[in-house]
This record gives sequence, C-alpha cells and structure tokens, in this order.
Amino acid sequence: MAVPIQAGPDSRKHVSAGRYRAVPVRDNRPHRAHQHQHQHRHRRADASPVTHLRTFQVVGGAAVATAAVVAFDLTLTGRLSMFFDLCFVLIGLSAALLARRQGLFAVGVLPPLLLGGVVAVLAVSAPAALTSSHLAFASTWLTGLAHHGGALAATHVIVLTIVGLRAARVGGDSRPRPTA
Repeated sequence: MAVPIQAGPDSRKHVSAGRYRAVPVRDNRPHRAHQHQHQHRHRRADASPVTHLRTFQVVGGAAVATAAVVAFDLTLTGRLSMFFDLCFVLIGLSAALLARRQGLFAVGVLPPLLLGGVVAVLAVSAPAALTSSHLAFASTWLTGLAHHGGALAATHVIVLTIVGLRAARVGGDSRPRPTA
C-alpha cells in the first residue's frame, strides 16, 4: 500500500516497498495549450484573421516588389510604362493592408520615397527610361516624377485612406487604452 507524502506543490512521493518515487500531482486546471485555444475561441467578431507584418518586412517587401516590377517593365518596354504605374498602386495598397498598426506611419510615407528612389536610380543608371532627351540628373529626376505623378497621387491617396481608417478603427489595438 502506498502512502502519499506531500513533497511540494507539484509532486507527491509514494512509499512503495521501501522506495520513494515522485508522482506528479494531477490538478483539474486545463493545460496551457487548452487555455490558449480557449482564449482564441472568444475573439471578437471584428478581429482580423490576417497576420500583419513588421514594418521592415513591409518596407523591404515593397522595395523588392517595386524593383522586380521596374526590372520587368524595363525588360519588356525599355522604359517605365503604365504597367509600372498599376503595379505601384497595387504594391502601395498591399503594404497598407499588411502592415502592423505600429508601422502605419512608415507605410504612409512609403509611396513618395519609393517612387523618388526608383526614379533617382533610373535617372543615374538608365535616363533613357525616363526621358528621351539628355538632361541633367535633376531634370531627369523631376521629369520622371512628373510623368508618374498620377500613379504617385493615386497610390498616396489610397494608402493614406487605408492608414487613416485602420488608425481610427475602434478596438483595433490589443493594448489597453488609458481611461484618464
């Protein structure tokens, strides 16, 4: 016959034939994994199932996608065409939707910086992709920005609208808000 001897809050020692062995105490509390699953069952209906990315992931992904679109467009047409403009809008839209709430400022300023960087690189490396005449760097850069200004304006309006809606959404942040 085993006699339980309390050794601590997490185990019991049983005496059996002169030997001691530790046996874990069985409690009725659910395991942590079950608690975690239980918490997810009671999410609000407006909780987003999308996993948002970190700021550097969104900015880096947008830069890589833009570079890929520029390379593809230059390979096909030899200049930046309407294809680049449409892809630029989609990249900005994707960045605004995928960013975490803490990274919305970076996403809000991303479109002009991204287009300015693309046009600056092309003004140095391939000015013929932006303008047909041989102009100085500043003139080529401004010409490229002006030529793709419609795409920049559309992208910026879409991104800032999404950022504003996401920032103003009630209950979108999991952190407690101060009541004072």
